[in-house]
Amino acid sequence: LVVNWAQSAVAAQTYNTGYYGVLYSSSAAATTALGYVGTKTNMLSANYNLGAATVYGAWWAGDSTTSTTAAVHVSGNRYAVKYDMGTVVAALQYTQAVVGSTTTTTSKAIGARADYNFSKTAAAYVGYENVDTGVAATTNTTTAGVRKITSIGLRKSF
Repeated sequence: LVVNWAQSAVAAQTYNTGYYGVLYSSSAAATTALGYVGTKTNMLSANYNLGAATVYGAWWAGDSTTSTTAAVHVSGNRYAVKYDMGTVVAALQYTQAVVGSTTTTTSKAIGARADYNFSKTAAAYVGYENVDTGVAATTNTTTAGVRKITSIGLRKSF
């Protein structure tokens, strides 16, 4: 069993006077006055090897302030399983992310992949992924809607 925990915090300021403003009582006030932006995220992940099979799980949650005065909450989870049959390695994964504080958008991704190993450095692979952004696609957007991706190829490592 391998377990990882991380907490990260990042702050930036777009205020052009050159000093870092720390006198504000809230990030909303700092965002308005100084152009402050920040992100704080907690992440927990684990994987467990069961011989030929390995299971994976992850959870994350955090808040971010951008150019608006409201913090945006983001949370999500990921589950995956990999099965190693020697020459063939297969993997399945499911990821879900929820973005928003008052109204939320839920994005989901489901994927499958199989690798056929010719040697330690060469393999053929086939994969499929279905990504639903949770937002309806329009003719003017490239990041919204449902994406179905199929990949087939050869990989060589040196």
